[in-house]
Amino acid sequence: MVRCVIEEDLRIKNQEFNSTFDNFIVLIKIIFMSVYVRGSADGQILFNRVLFAFALTIKLILKIVVYSPLIFLSWLITKQMLDATADKVLWIALMIIFSVGLYFIIYFFKGMLIALKFNGNLFWIPLFICCVIVTCALPVWIIFTPLQTLISRYTETNHQLLSRICALTFGFYVYSKYHFLTNIAPAKAFPYYQRGVLVTNRLLSFSNSFKAKKSAEII
Repeated sequence: MVRCVIEEDLRIKNQEFNSTFDNFIVLIKIIFMSVYVRGSADGQILFNRVLFAFALTIKLILKIVVYSPLIFLSWLITKQMLDATADKVLWIALMIIFSVGLYFIIYFFKGMLIALKFNGNLFWIPLFICCVIVTCALPVWIIFTPLQTLISRYTETNHQLLSRICALTFGFYVYSKYHFLTNIAPAKAFPYYQRGVLVTNRLLSFSNSFKAKKSAEII
């Protein structure tokens, strides 16, 4: 009788232990899964941030290359005004100011070009050529060597021709930022573009029926 009682007591304790152990295993699994899920979420957030930073960097580099003629010209102007010992912040501030000013000047000349073309004055052709050379030549020259190096790594066949085609395509992309033959200007540059149209019409007694148009783009 005593033996049966002891065996029954051991069986109950063994069941309690097994139940406690199972609960402990379940708790460990829950903790592990929560850590794993949290780690996966943190990893996804980190990946998204890295991807966003990479895309932002590429976009910034692209803009610098596209507007490199303005940056280069502003550097030349700043160089004539400041010496090498001047504060770098002052250098950067002046270069930004001159770059923005040159950007507006280009759209002023575009306004003149469009007004001349609309009224059949052939002087728009040399003005168009000058604008394209100033805005597109340097970015194409900057991008050509890196493109040539990149393409030559994957193929030796006609890599020079392919480099020229890709560089020329990039030149068209740069041109698309200005659209010198289209009557349109971004919001920030529109007042200067419109002034170019009005000044040309007034100086050469052109018809005022031609009106400047503003695009939805800011810059």
